[in-house]
Amino acid sequence: MPQNDLPKWTAPALEPRSSDVSSAWSPEQLARMDSDFCTRVRIAFRAGSESVKAATATYDLPARRRSP
Repeated sequence: MPQNDLPKWTAPALEPRSSDVSSAWSPEQLARMDSDFCTRVRIAFRAGSESVKAATATYDLPARRRSP
């Protein structure tokens, strides 16, 4: 698939939707998965196998889109 044909990423909705309640994981499990992921990314940063600059350049935080 050519690069131009890839779907554009859109930020998740800030307000909950009715479809949000049909998750296969509990809120506690989701929080644990998030924590585990963040820990592993920090380890990768410290080990030098992931670049903070590259990671922040490829993820658009909602706070960056807010106007001052």
